[in-house]
Amino acid sequence: MNHTLLGVSRLRCLLVWLAGTLALTGLLLAVRPELGAAGSALRDAGLTDQSFDRLLVWTCAALVALAAAWLWVLTTLVVLEALVAGRPGRGRGVPDAVRRVVLVACGVAVVT
Repeated sequence: MNHTLLGVSRLRCLLVWLAGTLALTGLLLAVRPELGAAGSALRDAGLTDQSFDRLLVWTCAALVALAAAWLWVLTTLVVLEALVAGRPGRGRGVPDAVRRVVLVACGVAVVT
């Protein structure tokens, strides 16, 4: 493989990882007020005094944060595989669809 092409692929992989990290950070900042309110309610009065819609919003905010963090971890694993090995293998715990999306974004997969 050409060193220039390998360098571009590494740069793309790092940019994809950085974009994923920035997206996760932005999402966590967006749901932070709801997660903070849920934490305060748990510490102070408990959840029994809260309305159903508040509980639903807090639950959704927590699930979105967890799902985004999980996708960031998967992205990190695939990018590290691509950077270290030069080509990714089949890592455990990373669904094939997620792996393909990350690899296409990195420029490692060849689309014909």
